[in-house]
Amino acid sequence: MRRILALLLPFLLGSTAYAGGGPGIATAGAAGKFYVAFTEQGSVEYGTRKLTITLYEKPGGRLLWKRQVDGRLYEASDGNRNFPGWSVVDSVLWISHTTGGEHWHVDNTGFRLSDGKSLWENTDVGRPLTTGQGEILFRHLQSQLAYPELRQVELVRNNLKTGEATRLNLWIPARTNCGNINDYSYKDAAYLKRWADSKFFYAQHKDACGVFVARFDWHGNEGQSPKIIPR
Repeated sequence: MRRILALLLPFLLGSTAYAGGGPGIATAGAAGKFYVAFTEQGSVEYGTRKLTITLYEKPGGRLLWKRQVDGRLYEASDGNRNFPGWSVVDSVLWISHTTGGEHWHVDNTGFRLSDGKSLWENTDVGRPLTTGQGEILFRHLQSQLAYPELRQVELVRNNLKTGEATRLNLWIPARTNCGNINDYSYKDAAYLKRWADSKFFYAQHKDACGVFVARFDWHGNEGQSPKIIPR
């Protein structure tokens, strides 16, 4: 293990990219004055896979801390771009990892860079959507639901300093005399979109009156009414 990391050291100290490694190495990379290595052990089939995160000081390579989570590092792709399964935001290292064995889901764990303290452990959220105002935003993927309620959006935001979680269960209102949102979204899923910026969360839908976007302030409270924007 130490030999593999030693071979990676020149790359880690001089690069901000991501590198594949030998047996057990999931990925490694540099972020600011730190570099991090991820190693995996255990069985994927039986749900016993473990992901070890090791943070080193850059330069010099001094070991700062080591932590372990269940599963494998999750590196997603939308067909055009590849998204790494980790990143550093402010003073936090977040990790997206698949867990659960046969019925797997994508969780996200945040660690404080200074001491490796676990700040959050969010289940079934995938990658963060965005950050802003000292907070980070996730959306529950509802992957275990056969027929998810499309008017419902479940978000969770975490404070980047304390890790404190706030859950937002938001509802997209039906427009007057425009039919059932779910009916049209199921029939034409291409219009169904979700995205966010540093202040707002957006949910695009289609109904009998056409395409519209519901805009929520994701730093606000759960009972808020969205701004409806026709497209």
